[in-house]
Parts: sequence; structure tokens; C-alpha cells
Amino acid sequence: MKTYFAGFLALTSALSLLTGCSESSNSGAAGGSTTPAPPAPPAPPAAAVTETAKKVGAEAVQAVEAAKPQVQEAAKVVQQAVTDAGAAAQQKFNDLVAQVKKLIADGKGTEAVQALTSATSALKLSPEQQKTLDDLKAQAQAALSKKGAEAATKAVGDLLKPKPGN
Repeated sequence: MKTYFAGFLALTSALSLLTGCSESSNSGAAGGSTTPAPPAPPAPPAAAVTETAKKVGAEAVQAVEAAKPQVQEAAKVVQQAVTDAGAAAQQKFNDLVAQVKKLIADGKGTEAVQALTSATSALKLSPEQQKTLDDLKAQAQAALSKKGAEAATKAVGDLLKPKPGN
């Protein structure tokens, strides 16, 4: 690859130097006199062009090698940032799960469902985390329906009891 690059660079340099430019000027006078173009500068020897190309190629390789530690350090920083962000997101998820379980245990199914609904739209969840939240939602809804059934039974029972004083 280096040889190809050096050869290509040498070839293009040689071609650009050899092509030169020829100029003819016309004075525009009625006599139509012209002046000859100045001679082209002598072309550098091919060995000099090749040597220059090799030097340029070597400098480019050295620059890449010199930048390698900085690129590796930047990659480490990015990897650490990704790891930290993942840990923070996992902690946020764990806090949400603990909060919802506490709400369910306290009999606050409506609040638990609301917390789950808002969290589902705010967090990017893995399939495993989504399943955990779906299970918690089912538990909260079950607690709500149980609480609703108990409230309905109590209401019916209160209707059937004789009223004191009648």
C-alpha cells in the first residue's frame, strides 16, 4: 500500500512538472509580431521526485502512528461514557420497579399503573425490562380489580344491613 501510494504520488508529481505550460502571446498589432514562449523550467530528475514521494509517505505514516494513542484514549472515554449511561439507566429502571412494587403493596394500584404508563413512554427499555413492567402492570391491575370487587361487596353488604333506628 505504501509502495503504491509513493509510486502514485511520484507519477502525479512527475506528470505535473513535465506538462508545464506553453504560452504564446499575440501583441494584437497590425504587423502580427509574436514573441516566443519562455523555455519551460528543467524537470527534476525522476529519482528526486521518487525520493520526495517516499518522504511524504513516511511523514504521513508517522502522523498516523503519532495520532493512534490519542484515538485510543478517546475510544476509552466514549466507552466509559456509554457504560456510565447504561448504569444510570438501569438504576432509574430499578428505582421505578421498587416504587411501583411499594405502591402495589400499599394498595395504590391506580398510582402504580400511572407510574408504569409514564415510565414506559419516558424510558427506552430492553425486552426483558418491558416484560418486567408488563408483569408489574398486571399485578397493579389485579390489585385494582380486587380492591374494586371488595368495595362493591361492601357496598352491597351495607345496602342489605338494616339501618339503625328504623
